[in-house]
Amino acid sequence: MVLSKTQLLACLREGKITFSPALDSFQVQPNSIDLRIGWNFYVPEAGQYNDAGRVAIQPDYLQKGSNRDYLKLIKLRPGQYFEILPRELILISSLEKIELRTGELMAILHPRSSMVRRGFIIQGGVVDTHYSGHLIIPVLNSTNHYLKLW
Repeated sequence: MVLSKTQLLACLREGKITFSPALDSFQVQPNSIDLRIGWNFYVPEAGQYNDAGRVAIQPDYLQKGSNRDYLKLIKLRPGQYFEILPRELILISSLEKIELRTGELMAILHPRSSMVRRGFIIQGGVVDTHYSGHLIIPVLNSTNHYLKLW
């Protein structure tokens, strides 16, 4: 079942869903809540130097925790922006920490069509019941030019 704006607002009032920092009024849509990108960007390392020379890194994205050694964390400060290189895949942390405090609710992450039209391919996913934390969102620049995020 997809919740209406009235139902979403009720869940927020009742504490079934919480966000930190708190949502702005423009983020609650007719059937969804818009999230904002955070300050943390994770950029996969393409290669490493070892005894054989420079070798490509082939991380196992399915094995939990295996990517930690292959991702460089970039933390932006207010006023800075992030350019995604052509055909580059990065991971972005949501600004909001979400907490689904009941076993009755789960969430589905979908990209805004306005972002897709600009050339961002944003992988959605399922947010399980009782989840608590920032969402990590894979983003691919599908174009041949730089895409800038503020």
